[in-house]
Amino acid sequence: MLDHRNRGKILFSVAWMVKLEPSENQAGTIMPGNIFNDIDFEHLASLASSDPQKFEQLRRDKISAIIEKTQNQKRRQRLLGLQWQIDQIREQHKDSAMAACLAISGLMWDTFEHLSGLLQQQAEKPQPLPAPRYNAKIIPFPQQRQR
Repeated sequence: MLDHRNRGKILFSVAWMVKLEPSENQAGTIMPGNIFNDIDFEHLASLASSDPQKFEQLRRDKISAIIEKTQNQKRRQRLLGLQWQIDQIREQHKDSAMAACLAISGLMWDTFEHLSGLLQQQAEKPQPLPAPRYNAKIIPFPQQRQR
């Protein structure tokens, strides 16, 4: 039987394992995948109860695999840094899954508020886009004759 602390850790770990599952759209842009693909919660819960070290290794392997699939080097570096921050928060709050979840949620909200502030700033004082540079010779269409 899972107690509430272990169940919280499992739910959080499962959510994190599948949250960033990337897939590519036709333009080659990484898009979030379906968070319910191939998730057997009962198996993961059983594994976490019976062999927490194996579960933790599986969790780490899945996260690493997802990050490694990311083709954009800057995005991959950002994900590695973010995962490091999350691992540090989890380590700091290893006795309380709820405290870890709240701290990681706070990290997410801090980022959201920062991006929201940037968007608001741009809306209040829009910066003009630079004039496009053309590298091709532009040929004007001949004017059509009026009938």
